Amino acid sequence: MAFESADQFFSYSLSPHTFQSTSNVSYSLGDHPDWLSIDSRSGRLYGTPDGDEVPPGEVVGQVLDLIATDDTGSTSTSATLVVSRKQGPSVQIPLAQQITSFGQFSAPSTLLLYPSTEFEYIFDPETFTTPHTLNYYATSNDSSPLPSWLHFDRDRLRFSGKTPAFKSLTQPPQVFDISLVASNIVGFSGAWVSFSILVLPFVMTASTMASNWTTRPFPREA
Repeated sequence: MAFESADQFFSYSLSPHTFQSTSNVSYSLGDHPDWLSIDSRSGRLYGTPDGDEVPPGEVVGQVLDLIATDDTGSTSTSATLVVSRKQGPSVQIPLAQQITSFGQFSAPSTLLLYPSTEFEYIFDPETFTTPHTLNYYATSNDSSPLPSWLHFDRDRLRFSGKTPAFKSLTQPPQVFDISLVASNIVGFSGAWVSFSILVLPFVMTASTMASNWTTRPFPREA
């Protein structure tokens, strides 16, 4: 699970695939650090680790029990939250300073693409700053894996692929929310940049001066 620096606010959303259920699920915590809370509806974990209450050590794992309850009963799983006393990574070059080089977009963070379109987005290697070596990975914003058509090259901070065909979109327009994550602890998140890829049957552009929307029709597949 994610890691956080001591005395800094922490927020992490569970993947919707953490527990399987055909009905509404509510979340709660069993054993857990006193500073940690969970949103019973969304499964969002949040809180501020108190450096005085975290066990000694530069990097400390804290075990917690996640409980999910639906109409049929409850189930639980254990997870480890890592708290670091080392300075973690931070965003040095925000998306707003890079997105204009990626192609058509809608501010502040949505990239606009046609269906069945090849693309490539390369983030600046100085996007994150830290005094330590960084590990990079990418996930969907809900912590689930990237869609199969989207590939991430961690050595180049490069996203590439080919958007789904129009007929395969769940309900056009369809948005895919992505996070680029940097960490100085392998397997755990530290800092991240989030953006969206919007796939729709036409590409939208906006005049930043007049804020008037225009559209360019996209011919649907036969």
